[in-house]
Parts: sequence; structure tokens; C-alpha cells
Amino acid sequence: MRGGPSVLARQEVPVQELGRDMSVATAAMVLAAGRGVRLRPYTDTIPKPLLPFCDVPIIELAIRRLVDLGIESIVLNAFHHADQVKEFAEGFAFQLKEEEGFRGEIHVSRETELLGTGGAIAAARRFFDGSRLLVVNSDVLYDFDMRELFRFHEEHRGGATVLLNEGEEFPNLRSTLTDSGGRVLEIGREGGRTDAKVFSGIYVLEPRCYRALPAAVCSVVDALLRPAVAQRQGVFGLARSFPWHDLGTWERYHWASMAALAGELDAGVERACPGTYCDEGYIGPEVTIGNGVVVESSVLCHGSVVQADVIDSVLLPGARVLVPTESSVVGPRGVLYAWRPFGPSFPSGH
Repeated sequence: MRGGPSVLARQEVPVQELGRDMSVATAAMVLAAGRGVRLRPYTDTIPKPLLPFCDVPIIELAIRRLVDLGIESIVLNAFHHADQVKEFAEGFAFQLKEEEGFRGEIHVSRETELLGTGGAIAAARRFFDGSRLLVVNSDVLYDFDMRELFRFHEEHRGGATVLLNEGEEFPNLRSTLTDSGGRVLEIGREGGRTDAKVFSGIYVLEPRCYRALPAAVCSVVDALLRPAVAQRQGVFGLARSFPWHDLGTWERYHWASMAALAGELDAGVERACPGTYCDEGYIGPEVTIGNGVVVESSVLCHGSVVQADVIDSVLLPGARVLVPTESSVVGPRGVLYAWRPFGPSFPSGH
């Protein structure tokens, strides 16, 4: 990045208001290529972006938020079980067009190897080159109005703007420092700093910025943002307190599910899910609940069979519970996560 004008230098353009119909051409990329190693064995056969959250694939929730913003060019990158991701993208794009009048396209950028965040953006550039780019993760649920992020980005006129969480609930993830004007001073490698914020993994890039990414395996933080911050180039951060849940582990998935049931996280599930919300929690289609069984604050996904009490738990599609279960995530083959140990949910042989 030496010997020439900075790709992140301050841009002198008039500030524009951003409503549903964006005045600046904006595309979005949903990062969806990961293997979901920490969610195995469930992700051995299902890509992590299709992990159901109250019977809705988590990537669907991400896409719906982008469509609500008026974004009409959406790109997903895919590697692990890429055929399933592509099949979903094609089917959901058709559904959006038929049911909601969506006029855009959902593209899939297939990777033959995991390229990292930076390499993925570079490889998919043909789908959005020339447009401002909003980048989000498929496995993160959040409740934040992105129009505020875009307004902040335009007001500061930098090449990149990252969305930061104040981090009250995630003190161990605090690693990003800003000055009083919002300029990012440091994106640290270690969390836990009391004076730092949490990098949410959501950011806006101008074309001159993402065009600087190499066509190679790399992280956008290491290849672009961190070097630019070190050279005092135009990287800004908007810090806010808002519900934010990374679903990278079963423990975090369980936490997010309980937050949604408690009304602490509006992930947009209720309008998309095929089941119903009730006093007991969420009950999906074709769920069987035995006589006298108690269900409290739980998510029972499609086809679940409940023959014993379930409290503060998530049953994924096809799960069967035969013994009392509390604070757990149960899949079709057994318990995937338990806050404290319980007996087996299945008879021997399952």
C-alpha cells in the first residue's frame, strides 16, 4: 500500500440520506463458506448457513434483513456442501420474487478452497464491482438498523466502516479501539480490553477498498483493515449497543435461542417461521407432545417428538426426547449441547 494514494483515503462527496430505496448503489455479501467444525456432527451433512433457527435457515434471516434494506444484489460464498447452499439460494430467490416482489438477484460464489473473508470478497467481485458493499456473516444474528451504519459511513467519507458492539455482554471479545471521532485506532488480536469495542463482523467497503484485496487466501482484517489502521488511513467504526449473537457454537446457539424467546433478540424469525409462538415457546409443524408433558421456554422444531418434560431447550428438526431435558440442544441423533449433564435422550442404538 506504499507509493500511491491510499485506497481508503477520505472521499469528498456530498452526504446522502439512505432510505429503503438506496441513492447509492449498494450490494451485499453474506459470508457462508465455513465448515461449521464446532457444530459437528450436525454440520457433517448440513452446511452451517442452513442451520435452522426456529425452523428458519439462519442465512435466510440474514438475507431477509438485506432485502428489507432495499438491496437487490446479494452474494453468498459457498464451499462446504456448496450444492445445498446454491439450491437454497435459487429456491429462496424465487420465493422472494413470488411472495414479496423482490426484483434483485441472489448469486452464489463457489470456492474450491476456503479463501478467508478477504479472498472470498476478491473472488466474488464480479457480482458487485463498482457498488458499495455491505458484508455480513451468515451465522450472526443481530438487531440493528443498517441505515444508521450507512449514514455514518457517508458522513465520515472513508473507504471502510466497521460496526462495533459496545460489548457489555461480550467483554472477552473487546479488541477494537476508536477515537472520539469514530476513527479506528486499533483492531487488536486479543480481546478483554475494557477500553475497546467488539468487532461485529459487519462492515461497509467502498469499491476502491475491496479492489485492493488480493486474489488469494486472506482475511479482510489482516490484508486490508489492520494495515490501513496502522497507517492512519480511512477506517471508521460506529459503536452501538445492540443485540448480537454469534452462532458458531452450540452454547451460543442455545443462548441466542433463549434470547429470542425472551424477546431480547428480534432476529426476524416470527414472520418467516412455519410454526407458532405460544406461552411454551416455539412449536413447529408436525411436533408431537406426549400427554402430561411440560414444555417451558423451549424451541421445538419441525417433526420433534417430546415424551418427557423439556425446559429452556432447543429441539432441532426430527429430535426425540424420552427423558426430562433442560438447558440443552438436541438433534435427531442425541444431545448436542447441555448446560449441565443429563441422561441420554435416546434409547441405546440411536
